[in-house]
Amino acid sequence: MTGSTSSGIIRRHVLAILVGLTSAGCAPEESELTAMTQEPALTANSLTGDALRANTLTADTLSTNTVSALGDPGTAGALARKLLRYAVGCALRSDQSFAFTWMDATGVEHAQAYPGQMGLAPDWVTQPLDTAGRQWVSACIAARVNAFGVTVPLSMRGAHPALATTPDEAAAYPTREATFFGDLFSATPAAYACYDSTTTELAVLHDRVCAQPTSALVAPPDCGPIQVLGQCFELLGQLDVGPCASEHAGLRYFYDCAPSPGAGSMASVTTFLAELP
Repeated sequence: MTGSTSSGIIRRHVLAILVGLTSAGCAPEESELTAMTQEPALTANSLTGDALRANTLTADTLSTNTVSALGDPGTAGALARKLLRYAVGCALRSDQSFAFTWMDATGVEHAQAYPGQMGLAPDWVTQPLDTAGRQWVSACIAARVNAFGVTVPLSMRGAHPALATTPDEAAAYPTREATFFGDLFSATPAAYACYDSTTTELAVLHDRVCAQPTSALVAPPDCGPIQVLGQCFELLGQLDVGPCASEHAGLRYFYDCAPSPGAGSMASVTTFLAELP
C-alpha cells in the first residue's frame, strides 16, 4: 500500500510558511495524527463531508496558496486546514511534511506540521500537480471521508507504486469495501465511489457509508460531493455496466474506472477493511 521509498538519498522537504490568522485555528487531534503516522503501510480516515465540500484546494505548488481559505479566521479556515492535512498525507511521502505557523486571536503563534504518508504525488512540494497527481490525491482524499467523523483503519490499494501491498496487510484487511476516484482540484470538484455488493453490510458496521447504496442506510450520509455510482463491476449479459472495467486478479482492486460511459478512465483507490472483532 504505502511506505516504500526509492533507493538512494531522499531529500526531506519541509516548507516553513507563516500564516497570520485572527482567531484560533483547527489543530490536528493527537489521536488522529497518531493513527495517520504510526502504521506507515496503512491509513486512517475521519475527514468529514463538510471539509471535502469546501472546495479550497488548487493544484498549484504546495504552499499556503494551495488552499485558498487557509488563513480564513472562521469556520472556512478550520475546514481548509483539515482538508489540507489530509491532502498532504495523501500526496507526500513519510519523509516529507508541510510545516507552517499561524497566530490565534490572542496573538499567540502556533507551529504546525502536516506529515506525509501515502506518497501518491511527492513532487507537489516543488511543482504543480499534473492530471495524474490530481486524480491520485483526490481518490485518496475521497477514500478517507467518514460521514460520522470516526477513525477507521484502511488498506488502500491501486495501480500506483506507492500503494504496493504486503501479504500480511492483505491478510489483515481482507474485506473489499469500495473504490474512489475523481478530481477535487477542478473548478467543479468531483468525487465518485462504487461499492462491492457482497460487503455492504460489513462496511456499514465499520461506520463506512460514503460509498454504499442508500438502500443499506438509515439516512443519507453527509459525504460532501461524493457520488455513489453503484456496484464497481457488474455484468449485464456480456457487458460490463459498472464504472470500473478492470480488476487486479491478485490484490482485488478495481481500476479503469470512469464517471460515465465513454468518459476517460481516472486513477482510483480501492479500500479494504479489517474483519470485525
